[in-house]
Order: sequence, then C-alpha cells, then structure tokens
Amino acid sequence: MKAFGENLIAFRRKIIIFAFYQFISGNLSAHKSKFSNFTVMIVIASKYLVPKGYIGITLYPFIIVRESKLAAHPVLLNHERIHLCQQLELLVLPFYVWYVAEYFIRLLHYKNKKQAYLNISFEREAYANEGNPAYTKTRKFWNFIKYI
Repeated sequence: MKAFGENLIAFRRKIIIFAFYQFISGNLSAHKSKFSNFTVMIVIASKYLVPKGYIGITLYPFIIVRESKLAAHPVLLNHERIHLCQQLELLVLPFYVWYVAEYFIRLLHYKNKKQAYLNISFEREAYANEGNPAYTKTRKFWNFIKYI
C-alpha cells in the first residue's frame, strides 16, 4: 500500500489530503466482490466538511474525516471502505438515492434520527463488519441486502 499526504488551504481552512493506493494481483472479474481487488481511497481530513456529530463520511471516491489522526484509524477506514464498495455496486448515484430514501423510511418507523441512521442497511452492514479487515475482499456482491 502506498500513501501520501498533502496540505491544502481552502477558504482559509487547512485541509489535509491523504491518498491510499492498493492493488492486489488477480483477475477482477473472477473475484466474488468485483471491486475489492483494486482500491483507491482519497482521505481528506477537515472538520468543516464532516457533518456535526459524525467523524467521517464517504462520498465516492473520497473519505472525509474530521481530524487528520483519523486518516489512519483502521476500523474507521474499513467502515468507510465498505461504503465505497456499496457505492460502486450501485453505480454511485443510486446509492445516495437509496440511502436517503431508506433513512426517511426508517425515520418514520423509529421516530428517532440516530435509530433511523443506525438501521439503514448500508450502515448495518458496515458496522457489523468494520472490525474485519478482510471483509471487503470476501464480501459478496450486493451483500447489504441481507441487512434490510
């Protein structure tokens, strides 16, 4: 894995950008999870880009974390890497539509923002498997369906 970091000043705010490139040899189409063999993660550290109350957010192909020390947090990065796989599987834009729609359905059901967020199928899969660093390599295509 290669990594590099660079500082950027935007709107008089310091933003740190990290990029991680990893290539695992093998045929991409032969693997169970089509997107896990090649991973490009661009990690941005900025407290101004992450919504209040969260420590990270994934907007393909970026992972945005609140603090630069979180850019190397293995569990958080694995959680966000799972979201990258989910976003690729749904061709990015449909992921966001599904995510927001499911959030509002859960909000109507639970009547609690935090409970609604924690019960979104994408989040349930990510939280359940964030501690397993090999998960994205063995994960089945559209595995989040099991968490609906």
